[in-house]
Formats: sequence, C-alpha cells, structure tokens
Amino acid sequence: AQAWFPDLQPEGCTTYYSFYSQKDAWFKGVLAILDFPVEGIIQRPIEELNTRREELSPVATADGKRLYFARTNLMGTSSGEDIALSTKVDGKWSEPEVVQSLSSGGNEAPLALTADGRSMLLFQDGRLFMSQYRRGKWQRPDTLAGNWNDLKWVGKATLSSDGSILILEGSRERWETSSSSNTDLYICKRGKKGVWSKPVRLPRPINTSRRERSPFLHTDGRTLYLSSDGHQGLGGMDMYRTTRVGDG
Repeated sequence: AQAWFPDLQPEGCTTYYSFYSQKDAWFKGVLAILDFPVEGIIQRPIEELNTRREELSPVATADGKRLYFARTNLMGTSSGEDIALSTKVDGKWSEPEVVQSLSSGGNEAPLALTADGRSMLLFQDGRLFMSQYRRGKWQRPDTLAGNWNDLKWVGKATLSSDGSILILEGSRERWETSSSSNTDLYICKRGKKGVWSKPVRLPRPINTSRRERSPFLHTDGRTLYLSSDGHQGLGGMDMYRTTRVGDG
C-alpha cells in the first residue's frame, strides 16, 4: 500500500499535512520491523497451572524452580487475588498453594524477586509493598518507605537483582485517565536506611508523550524491557528493549 500514499499534499488538503510529511519515516520503521528474522520463540500454556480462573503476574526464582503468581479466588481464601507458589518437579509444576503470609482479603500480586530469592516486591490493593523471606517463610509485607506523593497512580514495577534499584510505571494523573493517556517509567534508589528516593522520570529516549508500561529489568542490571505505544511499532502497545550505556 505504500505506493498509494505519495509524499505530497493532496489538492484541497489544508489540514493534517504532517501525516503526509511523516509517513515515509513511518513506512521505513515498520518495514524494518517486519524484516526482522523469526526468532523461533515457542509459546505454550502451562496446563498444570491454568484454570478457569485468572492466573496473572508470574515471577520465577533465579534458578527457575519456583514460580509465584496471582490467582483469583484461591480455594480456602477470601475473595480477590492471592499469591500462590508452585514448584517444578521432574519438569512439571506442582499444584499451587496459597502463600498465606502474603495474601489477605484484598488483591495481591507478586512483581519481582531479588536474585537471592529473599526479597519480594508485590502489589497490594494499589500500593507497592516489600516482603522478606526469613526463618523459612515470607514475612508480612511492609509498605515502601519513601516519597510517592507526586504519583497519583502506581502500576507494575521491577527490581534490580540486588534490590537496590526499583523501576515502576506511574502517572501524575488519576487511574481513570492514566489507563488511556500518559504513563511513564520512573526510577528509585534505595538508601542505606531502606528509604527509597523520590521517583525520577526516566528521560528520553525511553519515555515519550504516550504510554510506557510493564518494565522488566534483566539480572544484568543494564537491559530494560518495556511496553510502549509511543515508539515506532506495529500499532498499539509493542515490546521494546533498551540497554544502559556506561554508568549513567
């Protein structure tokens, strides 16, 4: 269809000329994406864990042997989403069990684990919490100490492998509008006393005037995956990867 959209202003057109002047760059970017080789990624459902209820927000330990995730209305628990744990045995995932100390009558979901598997970042009724694994069990979650007042809405977040860096999706607007307008990625650093620094908006080229969401920081501490509809893509929210340059 590219040939049917010449780079010229149609006769009688007095508005939206930017569409015609910018479309060549759009075609170039999209064609480059479509020319990427197929990477051979195979997706398959985890039959032993999937049910008619919702399973979401999976977080695996570094050794890949334990999987935490959220499930709605777990047996024996109150309504809402609770955190479950499954262990891989002989290549299969075991029947999940609710983690009682991380679950309540509200909604909980795991977000990230440190590399040693002893600190968990989780979502609880719209707020971020942290739990520590001590004496063979997860302790009751504590709210994150820090200044979060600038953000009217906080979503998913990710931790560095040592737990010293937190990257989260947030918005200075209320949720009712942020779900369809601008959300950005912010970074926080944990101080010596466990207090998190004020969230700082990541600069361009990561954040745009559109939505950036679902951050995932690789264990190397340098590779960040995210979703966005503000970069060149195939439409809607696409997945991107960015790499930190130097120590900045």
